[in-house]
Amino acid sequence: MAPMWTCPSCTVNNEAILSSCSTCGAAKPMSAAAAQAAYVPAKGGMSEKERQARDQEMAAKRQKKEEEKRRILEQAEADRRERQQNFAPPTAAPAVSPLVPTAATPAATSAGPPPKTVRMQLQCPDWNRRIPFTNFAPDSTLAAVRSALRAELISGEKAVEGRSKVPEEEAILFVDRGPPTRRFASSEDYSKTLLELGLSPAANMLVEATPLKLQEPAPAAGEDGEVLSPTVEGDDADPDVDLPGDGADDDDDDDSPHPPAAGGGGGG
Repeated sequence: MAPMWTCPSCTVNNEAILSSCSTCGAAKPMSAAAAQAAYVPAKGGMSEKERQARDQEMAAKRQKKEEEKRRILEQAEADRRERQQNFAPPTAAPAVSPLVPTAATPAATSAGPPPKTVRMQLQCPDWNRRIPFTNFAPDSTLAAVRSALRAELISGEKAVEGRSKVPEEEAILFVDRGPPTRRFASSEDYSKTLLELGLSPAANMLVEATPLKLQEPAPAAGEDGEVLSPTVEGDDADPDVDLPGDGADDDDDDDSPHPPAAGGGGGG
């Protein structure tokens, strides 16, 4: 409700904007004029004091929002610097001879100490065997693993007359099943350690070790150099061959003519 002033002459209440009484025309007293000066309507129906209070409140909100935004940005920057310090980029492992032309996978790195042993599973499809190894260290060479594998294959086979079907070490190759798949074929690969090849702390490899084809032993030779054939006995003997002492020649002698025996029968 707008301020009012009371006419001192006729006691009629007049609006504050009127400088004289609307009934009797008396002038507005000084106190009423002061009340009018205090009331200055603003746009939107707000007084000057209310508008100032609103502006101050909005400025305080803007300042608070800017401070919150600045605090969030500072915290994000601090988190980024902390991540960079705690997580250094991993070093790439040296490349090996891959089965397909792809880059070698770097060895998995961890924040803890490196393992003391390597868990290995070697699958030998040519021998229908799966051989586990857990006694090799990360600094063991791949050649040492190949030598131990060959000894294990020899100990588990049935040798033919003391001869083994297990090929030499140079003919035994490993294929890392990855991913990616890598085939170790050069002597340089087998001179490297398991850690350098990215096979630590665990590896699952396929073994290429084709068994050797052993030849049958040659037959024994006699004193004169001729090959001795086994003796034929029983029904397999040749019936046309005359053996000494069988009486065949004696029967042939009975067919020759003999002179008649002398007797006393016809002279008489």
